[in-house]
Amino acid sequence: MCEKKTIGILGGMGPLATADLFQKITLLTEAETDRDHIRVYIDSNANIPDRTAAILSNGPDPVPEMASALRNLEACGADCVIMPCNTAHYFLPRLQAMTEIPFLSILTAAAEACKAQFPGMTVGILATKGTLSAQLYQNALGEAGVPYLIPEAAEQDALMRVIYDGVKAGKGPDAYRADLLTVVEHMMTRGAGVFLLGCTELPLAAEAVGLTVPVVDPTAELAKAAGIELLALTDHDCVRGVPAALSRAAQLGLRMLPGVEAEADYADTLHILGIGQDIDAPCFQKLLAEQTALREERNRLLEIKLRKMGMDVSDYLIRSESTTRANYAAALTAAGHAENTADAFRRILNSDALADIKQKHPSPQAVIDAVAGAGGAAILAHPMLMKKCDPHELVRDLADKGIWGIEAFYGAATEGETRLFSSLSREFGLFATCGSDFHGKSRPNAPIGSGWRSCAQLEAALSELCRRFFRT
Repeated sequence: MCEKKTIGILGGMGPLATADLFQKITLLTEAETDRDHIRVYIDSNANIPDRTAAILSNGPDPVPEMASALRNLEACGADCVIMPCNTAHYFLPRLQAMTEIPFLSILTAAAEACKAQFPGMTVGILATKGTLSAQLYQNALGEAGVPYLIPEAAEQDALMRVIYDGVKAGKGPDAYRADLLTVVEHMMTRGAGVFLLGCTELPLAAEAVGLTVPVVDPTAELAKAAGIELLALTDHDCVRGVPAALSRAAQLGLRMLPGVEAEADYADTLHILGIGQDIDAPCFQKLLAEQTALREERNRLLEIKLRKMGMDVSDYLIRSESTTRANYAAALTAAGHAENTADAFRRILNSDALADIKQKHPSPQAVIDAVAGAGGAAILAHPMLMKKCDPHELVRDLADKGIWGIEAFYGAATEGETRLFSSLSREFGLFATCGSDFHGKSRPNAPIGSGWRSCAQLEAALSELCRRFFRT
């Protein structure tokens, strides 16, 4: 444990896994103010050579680049070091010999979790060929007295496609769903009752495909080992990942808030957060179904318009439960109709661009009522982005409609915008909340935690949410 100490993350293996670990550390920390959070230094060194290639085929030694990152973390004053890469732990003895700073082992954390949470059950190890070849989890589970299975040769090939050709390549779940589910099904027939997601891309893949079997997420266990206790999960117009996350949080002894971000029609399209609602409540499920139907109709019209313009992207489009314009931007880029996703939005998809299709949404009142009816708190997200709305009139109107709070503290907000919406929250008796609008690698300029600032209003909002949903 390094509770109350400074954590150093030796990252970049890969960058998305590094971001995932930092997110888990931030969200799982029980904090009433920003000062209660753990100080974290991150060196996301994407120049570190591939660890699997080094183990299996005498590829470039990754240790020199890892050592460079380690020296940076030492210079920053890290009290302990964690690595969000399972395969990298093959090189841990060499790294530990270079420093007096202790490493927290993802292998040990995961093995102990398997033993405590699933006693007597056989663990199916899902990992890279390098991790499996090096016997990393086999040894860790063996030392913990946990029975295990490893994938057969064809199953290992399929997992490598999931990791490298799927998640690392930025592909959506449709690109790797069949491979992952087939491996899991085959290993279950051989006796696996729980699965250890022994590559830091695999928890992301499991969540994306909606994997329902019992799993142990080593990244979450590593975060817990660093003193983490609280978890929250939100997504746009979708709660598919919430049940699995709630189940995993319960297994880990963590607290979790379910959430959603729903869109509503106004002068601008409003984004309204729902926090702590019963996601199975009929009124809330009705809202999600309406949002899905409206989005699918927008997508149908968009695809017709793109085909008429000679931009058929059906062979490149990766669909999901909530297919967004971002999916179409990626498809347009892959098909050669745009230089990159930013170009696709600017020239083709944005308002008044070539293929602009206005999507319809429920009213703000409908969203607020659905969230409140399901026992949740409705919060207006990033109001400073609503440029077509008069701020005072917007907040007053939503307060009259029953909004619980407004996101006055936003990562991209100016000091003036923060003061304005903090003042409006006080004027209308609302809670002032915060957010960074973190979207992973698709929005690298919105780091986790960038919305946090010291403020009595914000602390009061956080305290009320904890009291309301955890009865504390």
